[in-house]
Amino acid sequence: MKAGEYTLEALLNMNAMRILCQDHNMTLADLDVMASSNALEFVPAVLWAGIKNAAAYHGKDMSQDLSFERFAALLLADPDAITNYAEAISESMGFGGEGEAGGK
Repeated sequence: MKAGEYTLEALLNMNAMRILCQDHNMTLADLDVMASSNALEFVPAVLWAGIKNAAAYHGKDMSQDLSFERFAALLLADPDAITNYAEAISESMGFGGEGEAGGK
Protein backbone atom coordinates (compact mmCIF):
# COMPACT_ATOMS: atom_id res chain seq x y z
CA MET A 1 0.00 0.00 0.00
CA LYS A 2 1.05 3.60 -0.55
CA ALA A 3 1.08 6.49 1.89
CA GLY A 4 2.88 9.48 0.48
CA GLU A 5 6.42 8.45 -0.41
CA TYR A 6 6.14 5.20 1.56
CA THR A 7 5.29 1.82 0.09
CA LEU A 8 4.27 -0.45 2.94
CA GLU A 9 3.09 -4.00 3.33
CA ALA A 10 -0.14 -4.47 5.26
CA LEU A 11 -1.38 -7.89 6.32
CA LEU A 12 -5.07 -7.76 7.21
CA ASN A 13 -6.15 -10.85 9.10
CA MET A 14 -7.42 -11.71 12.56
CA ASN A 15 -4.11 -10.78 14.16
CA ALA A 16 -4.38 -7.32 12.60
CA MET A 17 -7.82 -6.99 14.18
CA ARG A 18 -6.35 -8.08 17.52
CA ILE A 19 -3.65 -5.41 17.19
CA LEU A 20 -6.28 -2.80 16.28
CA CYS A 21 -8.40 -3.71 19.31
CA GLN A 22 -5.36 -3.66 21.57
CA ASP A 23 -4.15 -0.28 20.23
CA HIS A 24 -7.60 1.29 20.68
CA ASN A 25 -8.58 -0.49 23.90
CA MET A 26 -11.73 -2.03 22.41
CA THR A 27 -13.27 -5.41 21.65
CA LEU A 28 -14.04 -6.98 18.28
CA ALA A 29 -17.69 -6.05 18.84
CA ASP A 30 -16.64 -2.38 18.89
CA LEU A 31 -15.18 -2.52 15.36
CA ASP A 32 -18.55 -2.00 13.67
CA VAL A 33 -19.23 1.07 15.81
CA MET A 34 -15.82 2.52 15.02
CA ALA A 35 -16.19 1.76 11.30
CA SER A 36 -19.61 3.37 11.00
CA SER A 37 -18.96 6.36 13.24
CA ASN A 38 -15.56 7.55 12.04
CA ALA A 39 -14.17 6.22 8.75
CA LEU A 40 -11.44 8.87 8.80
CA GLU A 41 -10.05 7.22 11.94
CA PHE A 42 -11.05 3.63 11.18
CA VAL A 43 -9.40 3.21 7.78
CA PRO A 44 -5.94 4.49 8.80
CA ALA A 45 -6.17 2.57 12.10
CA VAL A 46 -6.97 -0.74 10.36
CA LEU A 47 -4.21 -0.23 7.81
CA TRP A 48 -1.72 0.74 10.54
CA ALA A 49 -2.61 -2.44 12.44
CA GLY A 50 -2.09 -4.34 9.19
CA ILE A 51 1.34 -2.74 8.73
CA LYS A 52 2.29 -3.63 12.31
CA ASN A 53 1.00 -7.16 11.73
CA ALA A 54 2.99 -7.59 8.50
CA ALA A 55 6.17 -6.47 10.28
CA ALA A 56 5.54 -8.92 13.14
CA TYR A 57 4.67 -11.73 10.73
CA HIS A 58 7.92 -11.26 8.84
CA GLY A 59 9.98 -10.77 12.03
CA LYS A 60 10.84 -7.15 11.22
CA ASP A 61 10.75 -4.01 13.33
CA MET A 62 8.48 -1.11 12.45
CA SER A 63 10.22 1.85 10.87
CA GLN A 64 10.90 4.47 13.53
CA ASP A 65 10.66 7.34 11.04
CA LEU A 66 6.94 6.81 10.40
CA SER A 67 4.45 7.45 13.20
CA PHE A 68 0.73 6.71 13.02
CA GLU A 69 -0.07 10.43 12.85
CA ARG A 70 2.27 10.95 9.88
CA PHE A 71 0.95 7.80 8.21
CA ALA A 72 -2.66 8.97 8.61
CA ALA A 73 -1.79 12.46 7.34
CA LEU A 74 -0.11 11.03 4.23
CA LEU A 75 -2.88 8.51 3.61
CA LEU A 76 -5.71 11.01 4.01
CA ALA A 77 -3.98 13.57 1.77
CA ASP A 78 -5.05 11.37 -1.15
CA PRO A 79 -8.79 12.04 -1.64
CA ASP A 80 -9.37 8.66 -3.27
CA ALA A 81 -7.47 6.71 -0.62
CA ILE A 82 -10.29 6.51 1.93
CA THR A 83 -12.72 5.03 -0.60
CA ASN A 84 -10.24 2.63 -2.15
CA TYR A 85 -8.82 1.38 1.13
CA ALA A 86 -12.25 1.21 2.80
CA GLU A 87 -13.38 -1.12 0.02
CA ALA A 88 -10.23 -3.24 0.36
CA ILE A 89 -10.72 -3.45 4.14
CA SER A 90 -14.36 -4.38 3.67
CA GLU A 91 -13.43 -7.19 1.31
CA SER A 92 -10.62 -8.45 3.55
CA MET A 93 -13.01 -8.59 6.50
CA GLY A 94 -15.49 -10.63 4.44
CA PHE A 95 -18.14 -7.99 3.81
CA GLY A 96 -17.72 -8.01 0.03
CA GLY A 97 -17.56 -4.94 -2.15
CA GLU A 98 -21.12 -3.66 -1.75
CA GLY A 99 -22.53 -5.54 1.21
CA GLU A 100 -23.13 -4.35 4.71
CA ALA A 101 -20.01 -2.19 4.89
CA GLY A 102 -20.75 -0.44 1.59
CA GLY A 103 -23.20 1.98 3.19
CA LYS A 104 -21.05 2.81 6.19
